[in-house]
Amino acid sequence: MIKYSRFLHVLVLCTFFLPFFQSGCGGPSAEEKAKQEAQRQADSIAKATREMDSLMSIEPDTIETPFIDTSHIDTSAIGNSPNQNDADNSNNKEEYLSAILTKKYHFLKIFLNPEPNVYTGIGMSMNALPYVFQFGTFLSVLFLLISLAGKFLDKSAFKTILFLEVIAALFLYHANILFDISGEKLWGYWVGLTSILILILFDFYIWWQQRKR
Repeated sequence: MIKYSRFLHVLVLCTFFLPFFQSGCGGPSAEEKAKQEAQRQADSIAKATREMDSLMSIEPDTIETPFIDTSHIDTSAIGNSPNQNDADNSNNKEEYLSAILTKKYHFLKIFLNPEPNVYTGIGMSMNALPYVFQFGTFLSVLFLLISLAGKFLDKSAFKTILFLEVIAALFLYHANILFDISGEKLWGYWVGLTSILILILFDFYIWWQQRKR
């Protein structure tokens, strides 16, 4: 039974070579963007040349000085000093989870954020929590590899192996494309997730049989 479990485990890992995600920002390629930019510049140069030619053909006495209405000019940004801009940028800066917690619970400061812009190891780990599922696919593969190694090293550790496989399934279920939550999950993703669930059921059956002995 363990041999079949190992074989199924390898098949599950092979499903990660299938198409899992499609980025939500499926815009033009870099080559297409370069062509579009070159065409835009060429059109701009041609337009500027036509306007220059038309201005050169006008007699100087016939050129009228345009009237500029200054009533609609926004002068709010003129008086902004660099210090004010820096203050606005600092207000818009994203605040880490550890800093938020230390502001609410001051006794945690020494454990998470002892000084401004200084974070402990635990504090930095907590700061990474909101982004953990961005690496869900990687973590799922990692836990699957560890659980597969466990089947070769300790055949009786199926309880631990099952736990690792469940964690791998949870990470894959919540996985996103790196920093692109609008990405679409493709058919390969669902094949991979389903295969992990089948593996969990099969290994649970093996563990249950071992427990009955």
